[in-house]
Amino acid sequence: MRWGAVGLLWLCLPSVVEACVVRYFQTEARYAYRTAVLQLLLEKTADEGPCAPQPVFAGVTQDRGLALLQEGRVDVATLPTTMERERALRAVRFDILAGLLGYRVLLIDQHQLPAFARVTTLAELRHFSLGFGSQWVDLPLLQANGFDVVSAPHYESLFGMLVRGRFDAFPRGLNEAWLELKEQQARFPTLTVEPTLALYYPWPVYFFVARDNTALAERLQRGLQRALTDGSLKALFLQYHSSLLRQVQLDKRRLFRLNNPGLPPGTPVPDTHWWLSPH
Repeated sequence: MRWGAVGLLWLCLPSVVEACVVRYFQTEARYAYRTAVLQLLLEKTADEGPCAPQPVFAGVTQDRGLALLQEGRVDVATLPTTMERERALRAVRFDILAGLLGYRVLLIDQHQLPAFARVTTLAELRHFSLGFGSQWVDLPLLQANGFDVVSAPHYESLFGMLVRGRFDAFPRGLNEAWLELKEQQARFPTLTVEPTLALYYPWPVYFFVARDNTALAERLQRGLQRALTDGSLKALFLQYHSSLLRQVQLDKRRLFRLNNPGLPPGTPVPDTHWWLSPH
């Protein structure tokens, strides 16, 4: 009788739901905020089942990571959008960086500070060569805007190339430049962030999943809607970026606007009101 009761009780207990994982390959420190957003959106949709981000394939190039995404060996990536990417993958069309990545400052070697301080026009800035990742999709954008660009396949190698004079400046997002300076300055003590100039081009960052992974795309979209409604996404953005934005002093820099010919038609204009005061 006692064993029968135990058996009946076991049958009545809810089955344990195995948590799913969402695999991602962008594991460097510069992607910490994007991973935190992914975690937040999965938590906001926990009623659909427990799910957690899981890093995989650390250290792969972006092209390799995107191939893994299309093969189904990775589930999600956060990427600036292009027409090609929106054809090949499924985009969740909300800029999780609120326009921030489109604003760029320049990492340079300290001996170049006087030369950059004399720049007053975009034409003068084009006299300097830029370094960039050969697999980064905004490389053609810089070239289309008239810059001489020296490219390399490996992100880490660009800092050494810069201080050795292979090019004059390395454009970095506001959310990247000071973090990278902190990481790289022990190896390259003459590295610095140029203090007077900035670039801007439209460059929204979306979550991308494989074309047939509608379930994850829709879950992320629902998570975004909930996190926007309750203010938790804005709070997370400011947690990661508010001290940085005070440091950047964008309103005191000379801003040069570039065109982005690779944007898909109908790309929404990022809402920058979280962080950027109207000029």
